Amino acid sequence: MCFVAEHPSSGQVGGAEVAMSILANELASESIDVHYASMKPPEVPPPSIQFHRVPSWTARAIQGAVNRYNIRRKERRDSQPSGVRESGLASGEHSIAGARAGIRRVLHMTYMRGYESSLSDVGADIFIQVCAGRPTGYVANFCKKRGKPFIFRSTSLWDADLTFKWGWKSWRDYTKEVYLQGVRQADIVAANSENTARIFVDHIGKEKVRFLPDGFHMPPCPDLSRRDGYVLWVGRDAPYKRPQLFADLAQMLPKYRFVMVGDIRSMNSPPANLLLLGPKKPDELSEIYSQAGLLVNTSEVEGFPNVLVEAGIHGVPYVGFLDPDNVVREYSLGLHARGLDEMARMTETLMDSQDLRFALGKNARRFAEERHDIRKVTEKWLLLFEEMTGRQ
Repeated sequence: MCFVAEHPSSGQVGGAEVAMSILANELASESIDVHYASMKPPEVPPPSIQFHRVPSWTARAIQGAVNRYNIRRKERRDSQPSGVRESGLASGEHSIAGARAGIRRVLHMTYMRGYESSLSDVGADIFIQVCAGRPTGYVANFCKKRGKPFIFRSTSLWDADLTFKWGWKSWRDYTKEVYLQGVRQADIVAANSENTARIFVDHIGKEKVRFLPDGFHMPPCPDLSRRDGYVLWVGRDAPYKRPQLFADLAQMLPKYRFVMVGDIRSMNSPPANLLLLGPKKPDELSEIYSQAGLLVNTSEVEGFPNVLVEAGIHGVPYVGFLDPDNVVREYSLGLHARGLDEMARMTETLMDSQDLRFALGKNARRFAEERHDIRKVTEKWLLLFEEMTGRQ
């Protein structure tokens, strides 16, 4: 089994990679030979997993040269007077754009061959590529040539918009083209939310799409009767996560403590009641969740967010602008806000009512145990692997 993804031990990654690493470790404990193909393999890899670097050395060298050229070009352009800079851009706009498009195409083909060269050394029976983008197409191309089963793991609702009208609109045309090719060549698209799976079905058919939730370890249930606690936010500094809205919420509710976890570099002058803890490793989050009274999610889009399950494991209710798969309302895990003012009212209601937080927290813990226990989730993945290898 080979995961084409970054591993949490290599540095700052998102929830998709964290969830897949939990699955990888569980598969390894089932005596499955687990490999990882990553752009940045960890310096000290987990002993149960074999790591490989993708793409090949040639592709990485060319990408580095292109990056250095772009930096120097930007520095030269910024150092010129504005009039000279604008006239130069106007006169050479078409030729520069054409040259850059050609370089991107060459780099794309080099990456395609680089992934093929690197993955050929892995020797896995099934390849799972995580997160949408050009690597989806690169891995699909390799698997098609070698006759290997390929699973694309989707973790965002935007992944399913194959028209690019509302999802990943900012991607370059060649990135869209390569990603589309990868999705269409995939044997299975495994989405971590039911809504995402339904949208994929509309584009590529029911037989290729599966809903497989993310799995997590379930430590003993914590004390849910905690009286004090802070309002918690956990995430990355990505535009669609909208971390600034959490700071706005803290400013609207000065009588409560707010805590933010993540490498939030875009935060300017946070309010006095907001504590920025910076990025934390996955094994450091348990203590932070266990002291929270409420989790807030300000994201614009998700698949099924890790934070909802992680909070539920620790009996922490949820308030967010998103209700993935309608589980917040259906299972009474928290409250679904339509705007910032409503989120502020809901936050105040929950923070002032220990009994309500306790009831919602119990529901959240039960939901996590029933739907996201890694042992139950791994069984579903193993059944899929048996199905796919039986087709060969």
